[in-house]
Amino acid sequence: MYKISKAGEAFLAGWEGIVLYPYNDSVGYATIGIGHLLHYSNVTQADIDRFARFTGPHGHRRPHAFDLEDAYTYLADDLGRFERDLADYIHVKLTQNQVDATLDLIYNCGAGPLASRFGELLNARQYAAAADELLGWDHAGGQVLLGLQRRRQAERALFLR
Repeated sequence: MYKISKAGEAFLAGWEGIVLYPYNDSVGYATIGIGHLLHYSNVTQADIDRFARFTGPHGHRRPHAFDLEDAYTYLADDLGRFERDLADYIHVKLTQNQVDATLDLIYNCGAGPLASRFGELLNARQYAAAADELLGWDHAGGQVLLGLQRRRQAERALFLR
């Protein structure tokens, strides 16, 4: 199974940022930590209250304000799901940089790219074309976002390294 590297995790965290309170992402979805999606709507007062007296992602800690340990626990849980998605869709050998770049992409966009032309090109071992395909995943809320364009360019550079 594919696993993100420590460098890949740092790359992802650098793009996502680390926010220790609930916030609305660029399309208005409630998010916390390192890009952990809470739900597909705006932050609510219930979200704010929950994370002010949080018992950890697995409910095993004393009530506390959401902290860095919680953010990294959510990240590990989320990455585990995406690593399984990558293994389910992609059946060829990838370099660690290709794994890290692809996991960053699907962490940000969901598994959709794996079932698209990008995934087809990977499975066909057309790695340069797949790298170029990354650049098309720069929309959120129906609009091209400059931040996503920059992130996709960085993923492409990492993928080709």
